[in-house]
This record gives sequence, C-alpha cells and structure tokens, in this order.
Amino acid sequence: VELANMGRVQIAVSVTCRGSLILPSGRLGTTTTPVVIPNAGTSDCPFRLSLSNVNVDSWDVYASGEANLRLTNSTIDELVASDHARIEVSRSSLFADWLALADDAHLSVRESTVGSLRLVAKRPDLATSQVRLTGRSRATFAHDRFDCGIYARDNAHATLISSVAPPRYSRQIGGGRITEVKRSSQAH
Repeated sequence: VELANMGRVQIAVSVTCRGSLILPSGRLGTTTTPVVIPNAGTSDCPFRLSLSNVNVDSWDVYASGEANLRLTNSTIDELVASDHARIEVSRSSLFADWLALADDAHLSVRESTVGSLRLVAKRPDLATSQVRLTGRSRATFAHDRFDCGIYARDNAHATLISSVAPPRYSRQIGGGRITEVKRSSQAH
C-alpha cells in the first residue's frame, strides 16, 4: 500500500505474523525517501506500507492466530489480541481507546504510557480508554504509567509491576485477577 500527501490518518493493521514493528506517529516520509513499514527483514508480515508525506496520528493493531510481535517506540490507539497472539510493547504510547485481550492472548507492556484520559478534552472518543482482559488472557505491565482503568473477568489475569502511575481503577469480575507487585529499583 502506498499513501502520499495525507493530512491526518489513523492506520489499522490486522496481523497474524511474527517479528518486530515500529509504528511511529507524526509526518512520515518524503516523495524521495518514503518510510516503509515494516522495516525490511524485521518480520514475516506480508504487508508493506509506503508512506510519503503522511501525517500519522496513531495505529490500530488487531492481532490473532499465532501472531507474535514486538512493538517499540510506537503510537497505538487500539490494540486487540485474540486466539494465541503474543504481543510485546515497549517505550510506546497506547491510547487504549480499545485495548482488549481475549481467548489465550498474551500481552507484555514495559516502560510505556497506557491510556489517554488526559486527552479527553481534545478527543472525546478517548473517554472509553480502558484495558479489558477476558477469557484466559494474560497481561504483564512493568514500569508503566497508567492513564485509564483496567478490568479482568473470566479467568484473565493482569500483573502490574512497579507502576510509575497506577491505574485509575481496577475491577476484578468473576475469576478475573489483577495483581500488583512492587519491586525495589535494585531488583530490576
């Protein structure tokens, strides 16, 4: 897919692939040097996006099947993982407009901002910012700044390790569990 000269876009990708992706925001690429996502050799994702002078607001990632991805330095509005998908996120911003895990999906988030309730005045669509875990999904959040709430139901489990800012609220429904672990700075 080639995109050029666009004022403001949100790009969605549905993935079942493996590898590493960087999903940046801001004005990306030029007509002479487009930004290509994913970078060559970093994943087996079958898609290629060529961006020339495209102002990317954020990305939506819908992972399913046996997807196994590492996302770094990315700006993600929606992240949905199901089936047996495994997603690792680091040093990123997850608006959590719709951050949902289901089935046996696994998510690991480290050193990132999760949620966007601080932006609701400018973007009312983000008022639903929340982490939602269902099924037998598992999530680990380490050294993250939360700007939303989190809930777990069914047999889902979230582990929060040394949060920089804790979730605004936590809800455990049915067999869902949310565990908070505080570690000293020497432990990591």
